Amino acid sequence: MGVARNQVIYTDLRANEAGVITVLPVEVGQVVAVGQLVVRLAQVTEREVVVAIPESRLDDARASDATVDLWADGSRHYRAALREFSPQADPVTRTYQARFTIEAADDAVVLGMTATVRMVRKQGRIVVRLPLGAIYADGSGASVWVVSSDNAHLRRTPVDVIEFRQNDVLIASGLSAGERVVTLGAQLLDENKAVRIVEERAAN
Repeated sequence: MGVARNQVIYTDLRANEAGVITVLPVEVGQVVAVGQLVVRLAQVTEREVVVAIPESRLDDARASDATVDLWADGSRHYRAALREFSPQADPVTRTYQARFTIEAADDAVVLGMTATVRMVRKQGRIVVRLPLGAIYADGSGASVWVVSSDNAHLRRTPVDVIEFRQNDVLIASGLSAGERVVTLGAQLLDENKAVRIVEERAAN
């Protein structure tokens, strides 16, 4: 009798705090096995965003300040803190799942939304934005063509790209203030080509 009573009690599921049901994979009256998932509850007091991080960027993610932008409203930006990494990589994408806690999330952050996580290393390095056409890639890493001080030759300079966007890239290191960079046709150039700077002038 006691065993039967306990089995009835175990069918009464109670959450330790309030939340929103996000997954309900069983039907009323369905027979379930021990340990089978019957409901998934999301806490509403804390909002998180889940992203996939390449293995080469794990250290950057740990050493960076993160912000979250909502796709539904690009004007809203939230600070975020890295909470955890998945202990193993996805077998297909070879990326690691990372969870970022959104700080000071308001009512605009709704469960199931799509967001972008941006990371900037905490060392305070200046991030340079360049057009995609400025990047030269040959399998050994990203680089750009910097115009020499005599404005007559090119120097291939490796750079650290922290983000590829639709039309441009963000570069964290490799360039110095005042350097002139070729921003179009990088794949067509080499260090043996002579160049000539053409200054643009406004038409009268």
